[in-house]
Amino acid sequence: MRTLRVQVRLAVLLAGLCLWMHATHSAATEVIMLSLNDGKSISGDLVKADKDKVVVKVGDGDQAKDIAYTWDLVRKVSNGLTRDKILQQWAKDNPDLVCADCKGEGKIVCPKCNGKGFLPDAPKVPCTKCLQTGFIKCTNYQCTLGKVPCDGPCLKPNEGTWTKGKDGLLYRRFVYQGGFAEWSEQHYGEVVQMKEGKPVNIGKCDKCKGTLKMDCPLCKGAAKIQCPACKGSKSMVPDCTECKDGKIACPTCHGSGEKPAAKTGDAKTDDVKK
Repeated sequence: MRTLRVQVRLAVLLAGLCLWMHATHSAATEVIMLSLNDGKSISGDLVKADKDKVVVKVGDGDQAKDIAYTWDLVRKVSNGLTRDKILQQWAKDNPDLVCADCKGEGKIVCPKCNGKGFLPDAPKVPCTKCLQTGFIKCTNYQCTLGKVPCDGPCLKPNEGTWTKGKDGLLYRRFVYQGGFAEWSEQHYGEVVQMKEGKPVNIGKCDKCKGTLKMDCPLCKGAAKIQCPACKGSKSMVPDCTECKDGKIACPTCHGSGEKPAAKTGDAKTDDVKK
């Protein structure tokens, strides 16, 4: 009988724990950052995201406000969320409501360019992407004048723990069995390796030669790459003026992905950015 009471109490405790964990998980919010097309960034709690907009809670306490940003304003969401992903999931969850023409994507292939995004049969025109130079600026975001931060094993100010010494210089400490050794910021770009159980400075990094910079792997140090539009030929076929990347909004559902009869209004938020 005593064993039964213990089992009952244990079951009640487990049930309570499960309810608490569920409530905690439900109450958890996801903080995201929206990068907008105008260059601004918005940070807040993700309230909802649907086919039309992303809603974030901005501010704290009584000052908090739900603000909706339509997808045409959003360049990137920090958690990787996109409108296409939402549409794909919505189409899987609501097969009976999916627009028959675009299959829930909200877009169809552009009939003018057949989905190419350019007009292959049109006469070539001077390339507007590279201004007829055949090259564009290197697209590696880390590249500055053909150089990027060294990815070699050398001492760097942003790697490891650096502490200020009595002389005002920053030092990085390497601990080994029996003691430690330190190198100051004056040794940036040099490589410290363990040899026979002790850290040893073996000289300047082979990749950056002690400069902390190396040639960009994309442009090979040239700071420019071949124009992807004209492939360096300085002329190109004109872009399609009817679409974006070969797709246009579905005329049947007007880009919603839903059957016209299934379209319903969404709940209003405090502030909507359009």
